[in-house]
Amino acid sequence: MKKKFFQLCNLMMFVGILTACQSFQIPLLPTPSPALERIFASQIQLQDFPQGWYQRKPFGLILDVQEAVGRGIVFVTSDRDALWNVSQNIYIYETLDAAASSFDYWVTQAIPPQGADSWFTPPELVFNGQADQIKVACLPSVVNSMSLDACAAITRYGDTIMILRGTVDDHWLTMTDFYKLLEAADKRIVAARGGAGQ
Repeated sequence: MKKKFFQLCNLMMFVGILTACQSFQIPLLPTPSPALERIFASQIQLQDFPQGWYQRKPFGLILDVQEAVGRGIVFVTSDRDALWNVSQNIYIYETLDAAASSFDYWVTQAIPPQGADSWFTPPELVFNGQADQIKVACLPSVVNSMSLDACAAITRYGDTIMILRGTVDDHWLTMTDFYKLLEAADKRIVAARGGAGQ
């Protein structure tokens, strides 16, 4: 008898909650702007990576700057003690001129002029994508007695600028893997722009 009473009470509470919820309008999330939709369509995906990687912040980072909407994502290895990561920042500018004039700024942010002579472009990363402007370079480093390269690719596709950074080695992310990420980003950005050139 008690069991049926509690079941009836639970049912009545459920119906009351359901009725109350129906009387409230739950606000929907705002529709992303066309620029944000292009950014989301341009981002590299987990399937572009070799095994053992995951996306660190599933909703990305807000990186808006003057005259541009920007978002960034970060991927890390499954080895939580490892220093290896890949980041991708994408900025869509209000005009082509604004994007073109900011390209050199982003190059100097990724490859600081003070040590620019230490950076090199490995033959494996000579890239002939569809970007209007591109700079790819790596900085040889040694961390915990392990040799690695900190690589960066800065590209401009019309009004869109992308910065792809990665820690490259022979285990988690090889030069070939980084090239494939650059290739995937190139295809996604071009597709998101509707195949539009400059």
